[in-house]
Amino acid sequence: MTLALRDSNNNPIPDLAITFTTDRVNSQITNQSHSGNSYTANIDGTKVGIANIAVQLSGTLIAGLMETVTITPGARDQAQEPDILSLGQPIQECALRDGTYRRRIIDVDAMTLYDNYGNETAGVITYDLNAGRAILVT
Repeated sequence: MTLALRDSNNNPIPDLAITFTTDRVNSQITNQSHSGNSYTANIDGTKVGIANIAVQLSGTLIAGLMETVTITPGARDQAQEPDILSLGQPIQECALRDGTYRRRIIDVDAMTLYDNYGNETAGVITYDLNAGRAILVT
């Protein structure tokens, strides 16, 4: 985010002690800097939702300089994070007395998955069944 400060005559107002703040839990203001009358910062967050951004001058809130942004975390980086789901369901075995037939059944019900930050996830889930096969029943 960027804030360019000017006075009532449209003259730049440089080098003030401007800071940005947010009330959003699990979000923080980072990389605050300024050059002349241009004050910049980033907001980083992990939880989807609305963040209120306020501007302070020397620690005092500047009335009328409030903005809202929507936090939307980016896609999962598989190089940095381990798998987010390990599915373990009870296995049912069936076998005839002579041992000629055996089947293993894993039932997977519909589920909503959440990431490590509590955000609902979307996309395709891939199950590795090793030597087995999957049958989708809807």
